[in-house]
Amino acid sequence: MSVSFFSDKAILPDEARFADALGNSYEWYDKIRTFIATKYGTATPEWKYYGPKSGWVLKMLQKKKNLFFVIPCNGYFRVAFTLGEKALAGIWVSDLPDHIKEQWKEAPKHAEGRTVQFDVKDQRDCHFVTRHIEIKLCAS
Repeated sequence: MSVSFFSDKAILPDEARFADALGNSYEWYDKIRTFIATKYGTATPEWKYYGPKSGWVLKMLQKKKNLFFVIPCNGYFRVAFTLGEKALAGIWVSDLPDHIKEQWKEAPKHAEGRTVQFDVKDQRDCHFVTRHIEIKLCAS
């Protein structure tokens, strides 16, 4: 996982610091959170410290199921999805662009599936995240 904007283990990020770090792209995080709440029910955010190489990462859970990880960066954020074969089948037949499908094809296979990270900086990126959420939750 990429290095988070929040790297100091002793300082647990709060909503104000998180919003400040993301800057204008906090709007996209909020839209993603609202999308989940509207369509699937509230997602539970949980801050986790994964060590000095990753820092603090926001894990998003839906009824104890890991949806994705949010890696705060300076002025934007990165989202990491891990998908199993069932969800990947949904990716292949989806309307997602070929360059995203290619990222999934190139991602190494692990026991829990494949993992891909996406930067979220604008409306288009936000849409790609919400499509991944739909695909992942429909495959469950």
